[in-house]
Amino acid sequence: MVQAARGLVPVMADCTQGNHPHKELMQRFGVRGFPTVLFLDPAGNKVEELGSRDPAGVRGQIERVVQQHSRPTVSDSSIADGLALAREQKKLLAVAFMDPQSQESAALLELVMSPQMEAIRGRFHWIRRPFAGERNRPTDEAKEHGARKAPTLVLLDPWAEGDAQELKKVTTFRSLKRDLEKVLEDAQKRGHPPAADAPPPAPPADDSD
Repeated sequence: MVQAARGLVPVMADCTQGNHPHKELMQRFGVRGFPTVLFLDPAGNKVEELGSRDPAGVRGQIERVVQQHSRPTVSDSSIADGLALAREQKKLLAVAFMDPQSQESAALLELVMSPQMEAIRGRFHWIRRPFAGERNRPTDEAKEHGARKAPTLVLLDPWAEGDAQELKKVTTFRSLKRDLEKVLEDAQKRGHPPAADAPPPAPPADDSD
């Protein structure tokens, strides 16, 4: 539950006191009883009201609200951390090897954050890594992932191992949305990301008899 709520900022308003100062908030959001848990988007608009008190239902609603309404970000975390977070979020990982001085890199970031990419963007965890290091040469990390210029977008499957982990390398971005949709389709044929409600794998059969 704590992991699921990491994308939320909790705020408690005590509305049980006489002449409480939150009467306007209650009227604004239609609060009629206590406790009431509301989800607001970054602009302060009501998104949903918590509909379940069952732990699994609460967690599922939190994860869905965070995924649909959190501000889009591209973090500077390591690829290892990005893979771990992508697995937690049940998403694929998009690694953008970028040059901060490059107009093309800035254009890629702007495209990724654009409204037209909103739905597909949320299916990936996004990180950016430096393409060049000392003497403006590609970093060892960029070389390892086959990035030969900036920007290069490398799409990874956090549940795969070795060479199978790389799903696609993208260096031209005119059809980025279509490329991402195709990568998702191919990954889903492998069963990745796993369904949020998928049962755990069955234990191996006991053949001792």
